[in-house]
Amino acid sequence: MCLPAFLEAGKSYQMIYIDGSHNFEDVFLDCHYSYHLLEPGGVMLFDDCSDLNIAKVLKFVRGNMAYGLTEFDLKPHRPDKGRSFRYRAAKVAGLTHLAAFQKTGSGRRPLEHKFRRF
Repeated sequence: MCLPAFLEAGKSYQMIYIDGSHNFEDVFLDCHYSYHLLEPGGVMLFDDCSDLNIAKVLKFVRGNMAYGLTEFDLKPHRPDKGRSFRYRAAKVAGLTHLAAFQKTGSGRRPLEHKFRRF
């Protein structure tokens, strides 16, 4: 894994696209290091979100990293602006292909933030 070396070298990025292994542990580590590599206001994208392992990482992110990552809707960036039945059905079922989060925090979990089960 090269992400720890990038972090150690002091690199930072405005956008990181996570699309690799579908193992929970790998995606979780990619998310952790990517968060620390993102510049403030940077965007982290997750591919293949309907995969159960990736969906579990996203559940963790939504429940435990809201202090530093804010999810945003990609509908305005779709050619159909999210109006297609197929997209709306996938959104309701939690089976969308791509999820996006913007870094809004400093990188450290506040002490008062309670860990949530995922």
